[in-house]
Amino acid sequence: MPTLNNPTDQDLYSPVIGEIVPACGSVEISDKQAEQVNTVSGVWVVTSSRITAKRGSKVAEQSAAPPMETR
Repeated sequence: MPTLNNPTDQDLYSPVIGEIVPACGSVEISDKQAEQVNTVSGVWVVTSSRITAKRGSKVAEQSAAPPMETR
């Protein structure tokens, strides 16, 4: 899941998510909301912890590493 980060030293209101993000804090948001956030101004930073996992010929995005297989 993407994370909306507030790198400033003030609490800021984000109209995209409709809540206040604390100073130097972060809030998890949906993929749709991440596309709507204005990051050009430099006030907001959107990070994503998604990992691309490949097994055989299939590729999938995951929010965490795939579990280890046991045999």
